[in-house]
Amino acid sequence: MPWLDPPDPFARAPRPAAWSAGPTLVASELSVVDGWCEMDGVFVDGGEIDAREAEVLVITASRLEGVTVLVGDDTRVRVLRSELEQCDLGPAAIESLLASRLVSCNLRGAVFADTVRDVLLVNCQLSHAYFGAATLDRVAMGGCVLRETDFYRSTLTDLAIDHCEMEAVNFDATTCERVDLRATNLDLMGVRDLTGCLVTADQVQALALQLADAVGLSIEAPDC
Repeated sequence: MPWLDPPDPFARAPRPAAWSAGPTLVASELSVVDGWCEMDGVFVDGGEIDAREAEVLVITASRLEGVTVLVGDDTRVRVLRSELEQCDLGPAAIESLLASRLVSCNLRGAVFADTVRDVLLVNCQLSHAYFGAATLDRVAMGGCVLRETDFYRSTLTDLAIDHCEMEAVNFDATTCERVDLRATNLDLMGVRDLTGCLVTADQVQALALQLADAVGLSIEAPDC
């Protein structure tokens, strides 16, 4: 029996950057230049950022509150050392998300294409988000909605999922190291190998049928 007396915390905590006050920028003042839309060291309070014509949207060392970000089908978003609160990015293509804190943000249907590192996600909407083939390193998700969220073939290192709402989350073919799932419900799909994940004994019972199927165990159907 693989009993473990884990350290506390089991997954190393993220180290998001501390944002320092910068000049206030009105969302409507942002423009796309040569395919780029950039924010660097600014504070944006409310409004709508129209980046639909941008190839790349870069948010660096900035704080956004209550901002709706409109992106095009081909817009790639990069967020670095920033804080976003109550912002709506919708189904954006997140090329990188580094050393940042996102609180109560809408990322429903977002596609995380590459690296998510040192990121704190609190009370965020991540339903139908796609992390497939992305690398998550030192990431904490607290109170988030993970409904039909897809981690297929992603690499997860030092990930803590805490009191999130999980429903039909795809963990198929993930590579995990120090992934802490103890403080959330487990409604997983594609469970073949959960090496590197930590769960409680009670959670193992909930995963019993999926784990049995993963190892090819046949089970007699119960009498009706």
